[in-house]
Amino acid sequence: MARVFSGKVQRTPADVVSCLSNFLENRGGPYDWDDFISVDVADPALEAIRAAAANIDLPVNADGERRLRDLLAEARQVARERSAV
Repeated sequence: MARVFSGKVQRTPADVVSCLSNFLENRGGPYDWDDFISVDVADPALEAIRAAAANIDLPVNADGERRLRDLLAEARQVARERSAV
C-alpha cells in the first residue's frame, strides 16, 4: 500500500508491478492509474519507472503498450533484485 511522506509516496516494487499490470489488463479502480502517475515515488528506481509511464500518451496505442510492458518488465526486475538481497 502506498503512503505519502514528504510529498512523495512510499511504494514497493510489487506496488509498481501491480499498478502497471492492472492498467495493462484493464483492472483496478477508475482513479488508480491517475493516482499512480500523479505522485512522485520516494524510491529513485521506481520513480524513474513512474515518470516514464506518466509520459505515455492516453489512450495508449500499440507503441505505448509496448513501452508500458517494457516498464513492467523493468519493475519486475527491480522486485527480483530487491528480494534477492
